[in-house]
Amino acid sequence: MKKTRVLLVVLLALFVGFLTACTSTADLLDEAKEALVANYADTISDETYEVTGNLTLVTTIEDATVSWASSNTAIITAAGVVTRPEADTFVTLTATITIEGETITQTFRVLVKAVEVTVAQRLAAAKALLVTNYAATIGDDEYEVMANLTLVTTIGDGATVTWASSDTAIVATNGTVVRPSFSTGDQTVTLTATIAIGTQNTTQVFYAFVPALAKTVNETLQEALALVTTFPANDGVTGAEAWLTFPTTQVLGETTYTVAWTSDKPQFLAIDGTVTRPASGEDNELVTMTASITVGAVTETKEVQFNVFAIEASKTLASIADIYTEDTGTYVKFEGVTVIGKMTAGFYISDGTTILYIYDSATLYNTVQIGSVYDIEGVYGLYFNAPQLANDASRPLTATASTETAASMNGTASTVSDAIGTKPAPSAANLMVYDYLSITGKVMIDARETVDVGRYNTFLVDSTFTGTEVIKTLASGKATEYNTPAIIIYYQSPNKAAVEALNGQNVTINILLIGWRTDRNIWYAVYLGDGTDITVDFATDADAVAAVKTGLTQPATITEATTLDLLAAQHGATITWASNNESVINSTTGVVTPVAGQQVTVQLTATITKGDATDTKVFTIKVGELPMSTILEVINVATSTEIKTKGVVTAAEYYRTFFIQDATGGIAIYTSNADMLATLTANVGKEVEVVGSRALFSGLRQIAPTSIVATNATVTLPAAVNVDAVMLNATDMLPYQGQIVTMTQMYVKSFPTESFGNISVVFERLADGSTINMKWDSRKALSTEAAALLASLEVGDIVDITNVLAWANNPFFYFTNSTIIVDATANDMSKAALAAKELSLPATITEATTITLPTTGLHGSTIAWVSSNTTTFTNDGVVTIPSSQETVTVTATVTVGTAEYVVVFEILIGVPEPSETFSTDLFFNYYMEGGGNRKVLGIHNNTGVSVDLATYKIVVYQNESATFVTNTYQLEGILPHGKTMVAHHAEVVSQPTTDIGVVFAAKPEGNLSMVFTLGFNGGSNDTVTLQKNDVVIDQLGFRTSQTADPTTWEADYMLNKTLIRKATVTGPSALPVWAEWEVFAQDYASSKLWTWK
Repeated sequence: MKKTRVLLVVLLALFVGFLTACTSTADLLDEAKEALVANYADTISDETYEVTGNLTLVTTIEDATVSWASSNTAIITAAGVVTRPEADTFVTLTATITIEGETITQTFRVLVKAVEVTVAQRLAAAKALLVTNYAATIGDDEYEVMANLTLVTTIGDGATVTWASSDTAIVATNGTVVRPSFSTGDQTVTLTATIAIGTQNTTQVFYAFVPALAKTVNETLQEALALVTTFPANDGVTGAEAWLTFPTTQVLGETTYTVAWTSDKPQFLAIDGTVTRPASGEDNELVTMTASITVGAVTETKEVQFNVFAIEASKTLASIADIYTEDTGTYVKFEGVTVIGKMTAGFYISDGTTILYIYDSATLYNTVQIGSVYDIEGVYGLYFNAPQLANDASRPLTATASTETAASMNGTASTVSDAIGTKPAPSAANLMVYDYLSITGKVMIDARETVDVGRYNTFLVDSTFTGTEVIKTLASGKATEYNTPAIIIYYQSPNKAAVEALNGQNVTINILLIGWRTDRNIWYAVYLGDGTDITVDFATDADAVAAVKTGLTQPATITEATTLDLLAAQHGATITWASNNESVINSTTGVVTPVAGQQVTVQLTATITKGDATDTKVFTIKVGELPMSTILEVINVATSTEIKTKGVVTAAEYYRTFFIQDATGGIAIYTSNADMLATLTANVGKEVEVVGSRALFSGLRQIAPTSIVATNATVTLPAAVNVDAVMLNATDMLPYQGQIVTMTQMYVKSFPTESFGNISVVFERLADGSTINMKWDSRKALSTEAAALLASLEVGDIVDITNVLAWANNPFFYFTNSTIIVDATANDMSKAALAAKELSLPATITEATTITLPTTGLHGSTIAWVSSNTTTFTNDGVVTIPSSQETVTVTATVTVGTAEYVVVFEILIGVPEPSETFSTDLFFNYYMEGGGNRKVLGIHNNTGVSVDLATYKIVVYQNESATFVTNTYQLEGILPHGKTMVAHHAEVVSQPTTDIGVVFAAKPEGNLSMVFTLGFNGGSNDTVTLQKNDVVIDQLGFRTSQTADPTTWEADYMLNKTLIRKATVTGPSALPVWAEWEVFAQDYASSKLWTWK
């Protein structure tokens, strides 16, 4: 029994073990599945669980492996990465559980919560919704607001909207609209919506264009009154003003209105324009003139005030010569003087001995007659050291007919050499004396100048001159040296063509010598005759006929009835005339009778005969009203062509200059006529009609007007054209000349020195380093706001400029009351350029060293460096000295954002030849004088490298002054090491054979007060400085602002002397040291280096 009992126990144990060993895989999978579900009991197994972040999806559970699948992998990937959707979304996750190749699945349905929207996102959505809401109204640039607006106060997901208006009188913050009056004009109101959620907000700007109401009768009358009460700007009246009339009618549109005037003091200023000045010693009288216009029951009035100046007695001088002893500003009178000729902006008078210029184009110009005698009053002044009389508000120019005998209209006999050989150039100590001369000489045309073409091409030379060219040297397109003594016939001569027609002929001609051209180193004169007074020695009759033919002129257009001067004889030749339309141009009388409302083309033929020689010249003349031309058509016609055009006045006055623009282009208008200037001033931003002739000055396309009237048309100011992408040079900018342009990101670079209180600013386009100048002419006062704007500019400012593009042989800006300059925030390119300006590397390196090359700079810029020779100068700045000097180019690329700015450095590396000692900069090494105007100034380069002279200039200060600049000479060219740049007078005829690298006749810059090349006066101790970037680096003479002892300088240190820098001096000295100079006699130089005329 014991054995049986034991056997049963063993069998039972074996059975239990067998059962245990035989548990199935399915059971194991079920157990793993249950474990997986339990694992996620608190998360995805829970139907209430909300998924907001990534899930941890296990890959094993107990003895099983787990793989996952997602019904929407864009929201939950198989790895458990969750991307929350915009709306709550259910996703099914399927887990596949595997054991020994057998699988079972478990699904989990999970809710993934929508992504949470931030306040900023809600604000952005609300802003977008607001823009959409107003897309068809105030969000549309073309929409016109004619009625109240509905301005919402809520928008989107819980956002509130509050509104601000730039002009609540027109558009209130609740949307109420009050349209502006006609006189106020259309208005654009800025509406700013502030969209807020809680404490956060954003803004959206809308522009509401609100058209003006229709014009009322009152506004119409006020507009007409504004026109009829517009007078030239003035400080007062004397009765000499041609413009002082009070019109009794005013045309506006299609209607002519009757104007009634009253005066509160008719005893001083009557409604017929009569002025009765208060007696000498009494106060001026302020008179109120009232204009009124009545239409039906409506009457409007407008007042305008005039200051009637009391009489001021003039000082009678016995002769014109006495003016040279008077103080400028004196009101003087000459009795019995003769008008001997006129130019564009004035006329000349003579007392038989001395001549004087009268600066005037409006007060007396049109009433005085050439050859007539007058008593003339005016205010004495100087213009570039030349005496003149001019008009003043309280001391007017007057001319009263005189019975005295007229002065002779014949000049003093002379030749060119005799006339100018010893004549001193004008200066402050030696005022200009006008010479009326009868010159016997030869007419020569030399038209090789490329600046101001056709203006300075006609010369008088001695009859003995046998050369074929007058001009010897051209600098920057201008003549600066001549092959013979010569006088230019000034382009403002009334009949320059008559002189030009005698090219190559020997003549005797009356001319008036009026000045010295400092920019061309030559005397100039005006020819005041009509061509018949010129005596010519022609070789043949045919030559005489040819000269007459060349000199004959007639206008290309005639708009009004007039009488032509049909010359009957000249130079011994007879001239007969024929017209193909005698009713329009009578060939016998010259009477021109236009056909009303038409422009008729007439051929007028001159037949010129002398002896057996004969020839004809045909003039095609358009008679009658000029057709209206676009401004582009005006631009494209030849100069002197008569034109009519219209355009919007786009800018305030720059001394006597305005601009007009239409859809085709822009052009300048230049006039000295007070009435025309007043019309232009009153119509800035409005349209005017201009009749005149096409003109050109220093590349600036202009109109010389004969009439300007307001059209009263409804126009808008042309939009400015952004020219940032246009290269800032004469070629690429020319199409934009005369138009309103905008230039952004302009850097205020410098303020060059100007004379006469003018102000210049140089702006740099940071993106490419190109520059443009802007100038204010002090002869035209600025408004308080414009003056403050100009004064606020500082070097380093970055601004945006909106202005009319003017011209001075290159793109140029005029600063006027309408110039717009606003501060700008530097963009990435400007930041890169500014960062590049901070970079510097030495120009020369003579010792092995390591240069720190910054890799970051201003405005968060990064800087990459590349060397052209990494053996000598590595990209990390390690310098190895080569066996001989060499130039290495190091390029820095400055990057801000995506903008890159490249700056290049040229470095001379190596030890120089030990025998040479280099100077820090250029310096004067000699001053030589041969007497009179024959001056020579040397500037030496001992720096060891070639120097670009573009940043150097010679600046002359008068009488040791610290600030009064009389002459400035801009240098140019490349001056090699060891060479001398020579500035010399045109009378120097041979040049040194040694020590001369660049021979250069100094070129004046701007308006000068001294009128000869190298214009300085050793006898008055003028100071001559050499400046680099407007900083004095060397000088001859002493200035009062300096601490050096002036007594160490010899009196009249340059007068009739030659100064040579001592050999021991190898560089410049900003403070003058007299001991550095050796002094020699006046003509010492002629035996050494130079010969004189």
